[in-house]
Amino acid sequence: MARSARDTKKTTNDDRLDRLFDRLLGTGRLRASMTFLAWTGLAVGLVLVLTVLVPRLEERRARNTEGNLPPVVIEQAPAWLVTTPELVQEIEQMIGQAAGSRANDLEGLRSAHSVAVESGWFETVERLDRDADGMIHVRGTMVTPFAVVRWDRNDHLVDEAGRLLDWTYPSGTAGAQLPLLVGTRTAPPTSQDGQLDYGAPWNHAEDVAAGLELARMIREKPWMQGIESIDISAYSSQRCLWLQSERGPRICWGLAPNVRSAAEITPAEKLKLIDSIHGLYGPLDRISVPEIDVRHDVATVRALADGSSLSSH
Repeated sequence: MARSARDTKKTTNDDRLDRLFDRLLGTGRLRASMTFLAWTGLAVGLVLVLTVLVPRLEERRARNTEGNLPPVVIEQAPAWLVTTPELVQEIEQMIGQAAGSRANDLEGLRSAHSVAVESGWFETVERLDRDADGMIHVRGTMVTPFAVVRWDRNDHLVDEAGRLLDWTYPSGTAGAQLPLLVGTRTAPPTSQDGQLDYGAPWNHAEDVAAGLELARMIREKPWMQGIESIDISAYSSQRCLWLQSERGPRICWGLAPNVRSAAEITPAEKLKLIDSIHGLYGPLDRISVPEIDVRHDVATVRALADGSSLSSH
């Protein structure tokens, strides 16, 4: 069978290459050795590409591409978190960015665990793992947002223990469901680099701690809806917490509920006085006096609670 022109040309080129290799390397062991080394070098190069460069590129792509963030689920999330989708998204994105989307990335999981712990949103993080579908599961106990503390034109979220949480509202926008503490002279906690230290207590501030104690005591009271803020500005100097109603009187509560003094009636007696006033006159903004002092069961306050010395509007 006759050869095609293409086959003939290919054979001629192969012969030329063979003659060139014969001149350079000979036909014995040197040529065989060099051929072996060439193939070995090619194999080593392929191994390096597959085992080093490709994984590094995959890791960089998985961790730096926002569109490839793995899905994150917080197991048994508390009710307050479920009703705050924007916060859910922020926490999940924070953990997902640290974990990356590359399977079997133990370093990424360790990084995500540290991020979750340091975020201040978790009391404990018992476990953080990745399932076969790439989803990150976080199991732990979350803190509960309790109040906001005003500082530098912002309202900072804290939990019941006064620990700073990573959520800030513009002044006055947090909503009535969160007690508002105003007037502290103590700045929020910061780390060594000057950034806010989330998860740390509010610098052990006495006025903030006192305001939170009072908020815990009155938060379930029906008249709490008429309280705009708890003013803690005079606590250090006058030992008095003030309840500021929206349009009605200011109420001087006195010492924190967990601090007892013979100069004041008990917290339970103070609550009883305010309950009586609210029961008689309804919302506090209907009361026409500017201030009410419930620290002492004096005649004027008792008359107010009995409804015999006050006009309403």
